[in-house]
Amino acid sequence: MDLLLDGIRICCVALDRGTHVPGSDRLSRHVFNVWVDFGDLTSGRHDLELRFFDDDDTASVRTHHERVVVATPLDEATFANSDAVLHLPPGDGPLETRVAARPTMVRPARRPPLLQPPRAVLVQRMDQLGDLAISVPALLRLRALFPDARIVGLVTPANADLARTMTVFDDIVVAEFPDGTGAGHRVMTLTDQIALRDRLAGFAFEIAIDLSESSASRALLPLSGAPFLYGFGSGEFRYLTAQVEGYTHDRSNRHETVPHGLKLVALVEWLATLLGDHAVVVRRPELDRARLGTFGIGEAERYVVLHDGARLPFARWQHYADLATMVQAETGLRVVLITDGSAHDADDGIVRIGGRIPFDDFDALLSFCDAFVGNDSGPKHLAALRGVPVISLHMARTNWGEWGQEGRGVILSRKVPCAGCLIAQDPGLCGKQFACITDIAPREVLAALQDILGASLGCANAGANLS
Repeated sequence: MDLLLDGIRICCVALDRGTHVPGSDRLSRHVFNVWVDFGDLTSGRHDLELRFFDDDDTASVRTHHERVVVATPLDEATFANSDAVLHLPPGDGPLETRVAARPTMVRPARRPPLLQPPRAVLVQRMDQLGDLAISVPALLRLRALFPDARIVGLVTPANADLARTMTVFDDIVVAEFPDGTGAGHRVMTLTDQIALRDRLAGFAFEIAIDLSESSASRALLPLSGAPFLYGFGSGEFRYLTAQVEGYTHDRSNRHETVPHGLKLVALVEWLATLLGDHAVVVRRPELDRARLGTFGIGEAERYVVLHDGARLPFARWQHYADLATMVQAETGLRVVLITDGSAHDADDGIVRIGGRIPFDDFDALLSFCDAFVGNDSGPKHLAALRGVPVISLHMARTNWGEWGQEGRGVILSRKVPCAGCLIAQDPGLCGKQFACITDIAPREVLAALQDILGASLGCANAGANLS
């Protein structure tokens, strides 16, 4: 397959024979995951062409054309938490090699959306007098949530006078947002949008909130320049950082049954939930450490648990055996390697446990260890619940921030151009041999583990002393 941009071939990819499509006698599926560096191209519209041909029949070519837009590159520092945004230094060689040469990302398990309380918050009510009046309970809750922030109201002339009487606002910005030709639609000219953006720039907002449930004013939020944009929605506003949807129903006519102002309070409460830290530690006082004797672990012996299993086979990092040897040699701690496969005996001091064991034994192994290393799987979440520092190895198929453990420890992941693929069952859909997990080096995992153990070397057992 050739990939051409504006008629110029920029890469050539060899496709395999393909896999059979279930339910069809003739169709086969070809998977190609092409990473292309568009950094040298000018932003704007370009013509993309895919050419498919057989090596033994180059005269028979099938083509596919698309009109595409090359956007201005995103700043990696701005999107530091996204594994899909990465910049590569100039260099030669395959793009895959250059991506693999980047270090693995190591991020703390505690990951609040905001590192500090916001200093400036914009609140939009670009509608009518009554809309602002019913927003008062939500605004008072917002002021209680951010007592030291500068809260600025963006309002229309229709509700500006009421806004000026409200002590919740530190500043008021009034802008015209009149009804357009269509019923229920409001419009703002491009000139007025630019002027409003310039007026708001000096506030340096960290959060901008649209209290309107209607989507009419949602597109004004980016004019605030705030990195955190928030409002009502069900996923359709891709530029929002967070959005929430909630309905009640009259079972006879399907209309809402609660006051609209209550939904605004719920919107603010969901923001409070998003910005909070809700990780908890739940220990089992009845769980006896003596259970560890079954596995040859002494009453006061310190140890690390490695778990190589995961529900999805391709989510399993392949280097736990090597890591076990390195951990034992360089930390001096006992290593327990729990594997989904069969365990073999070896005279190297490593405790190998294969297959399923009683839950209480498994729980004890996790609860009393100094640290746990595992894939994106259930055991890492159980270890975190028990208060154990966790090093989790996370694929980029989903965001590490969503399914990484909460609590203590770190989350390791790789930045790759295809992050967010959501491959669920069929490993044949990857096309890059799951570089997002296989390129994590054992030495990088060991370094993360050593950093965590270094903070607890003075403890008799880090896990056991948590409450």
